[in-house]
Amino acid sequence: MILKFRAWDKHKKKMTYPDREDEDALYITLYLDGSIDTAQYGDFIKGFEYPKKSDIAILQFTGLQDSAGIDIYEGDIVNLDGTVFMVCFGEFDNGEDYEDNLAGIGWYLKYTKRDGNEDIWDILFLKDGSRIVGNKFENPELLGGDK
Repeated sequence: MILKFRAWDKHKKKMTYPDREDEDALYITLYLDGSIDTAQYGDFIKGFEYPKKSDIAILQFTGLQDSAGIDIYEGDIVNLDGTVFMVCFGEFDNGEDYEDNLAGIGWYLKYTKRDGNEDIWDILFLKDGSRIVGNKFENPELLGGDK
């Protein structure tokens, strides 16, 4: 898997990709202690201040692609057989009994049911036919629960 990241600029309300060399491209340095440094490509040219770390959400590539060949990142919203899921990374537990339990730390899919409860699915359910329909920052309305 290729280790790639993108970043959501909370101030500019824009997704940036470090591997693109345009004026809004974001350079990200991740340190082993968990700290980060950021700078925008245009900052080197114009001499602007670096973006504040609190204004940036770092999102990692899952190593998977949707049915159109588009890279799937943390925070993406995907449609899988008519159900809309958000791609997440972290600790998860679906709270089910032993045989149906899904728990751990890693990539998972989450969706909100009509009753407001959340359901957790293994990210391996992403298969042919899944497609990215947005992300949690630019399209939060897509996470309104199943229909």
